[in-house]
Amino acid sequence: MKCPNCGAEINDGSVFCTSCGEKIESPAVEETTDVDMFSSDDRNSEPEVTPTTHFPSIARTRTSRSFATVETPEDTTVVESAPQTKNGNKKPSSAGKVILTVVVALVLLCVAGFGGWMFYKNHQQNARSQEVTDLEKSYSSQIDAVDVDSLISGGDRSALLAAYNQLADIQNKISTDQKDGKFTLSDGNDDSHLKDVTSSITDKQKKIFDWFLNDYKTRLRANSVDASATADNSDATDLNNKLSELKNLQNNLEDEKAVWDSNTDKDYSYASFGDKINSQVSKITSLLKGKENQQKEDTQASKSAVNKWVGTYTGMGTDGKKLEIVLKSDGTVTYREGDNKTTEGTWSGDENTVKISFGGRISTRSEPFTITSKDGGSTIAVSSDSGTWQTDYLTKR
Repeated sequence: MKCPNCGAEINDGSVFCTSCGEKIESPAVEETTDVDMFSSDDRNSEPEVTPTTHFPSIARTRTSRSFATVETPEDTTVVESAPQTKNGNKKPSSAGKVILTVVVALVLLCVAGFGGWMFYKNHQQNARSQEVTDLEKSYSSQIDAVDVDSLISGGDRSALLAAYNQLADIQNKISTDQKDGKFTLSDGNDDSHLKDVTSSITDKQKKIFDWFLNDYKTRLRANSVDASATADNSDATDLNNKLSELKNLQNNLEDEKAVWDSNTDKDYSYASFGDKINSQVSKITSLLKGKENQQKEDTQASKSAVNKWVGTYTGMGTDGKKLEIVLKSDGTVTYREGDNKTTEGTWSGDENTVKISFGGRISTRSEPFTITSKDGGSTIAVSSDSGTWQTDYLTKR
């Protein structure tokens, strides 16, 4: 059956609704049946008997449990007092249920609210963590795209410098994002994986720096001169080549200055390495100046020698033939023997000695000949290291 007040399903014969607490009224048919306990024939055949105290008690009990309003003439007060007692008990029961329902609802509401808050909090944390992870993946992809190993194998210093600067730009962007809190998780700390991202940048930059440093060291060592080098024992061409390479190294060092930012080797800082290069440049420059002075001296001596030896020398050779030697200012020499034989050659020397050579055409065993003079060039002696050659003496015309 259904409660006439709220419509809830209840058991047949229930006195109160288990849902709303409303008292259930019994049908009118039952009221007539329960109260009228004797048929009309019985009332006509039997003499009217006044109910005993016991019988109406039973009737009242049934009436109070089964009917809303049943009154017996004999005991109206008693019949009404029982339902009042029942109604008095209903209010506390109904209020308790209401209070219990409210308490349970509040508890459930709190639990649901706390659960919702925790769900929202976890959702926010997961979303934030995903944002940071995506940002880190983006930077990692950019870093991986810089193929440092291939660039090192190729040895292209311009490409390596560009790669170094590209990595530095990525690092600067990461630093800016870090300051802006883009790597900060819900707990207020930066994501621990950020260190792996920045470490990969440092590792690649270190590889690039090591390549440049090795290149600088190799070139500096190959174009340096030791402490024993002097203008006399050094070759001017070699010194000039070394100086040119060192100046190129200086230019590279300045152009590639950015790679030194990641250097931790104090012995090879940008400043100290520059000092090493400058020291060698200064030393080689000094040696070249010494060579230049030496060359000037040699040139001056050569001019003096030219002024002393240039001329024509004549006389009689040891073989009794007429002999003439002509030393020219362009470094050539003419050898005339007798009236018909003329041979061309070269000469060189200083103020003390001259060497003349004719390519073996005068004498394969005796050349080159040596010319010396004891009177400042007025008279010369033409000799040879060969024991078969007889010294000829000639006079300058």
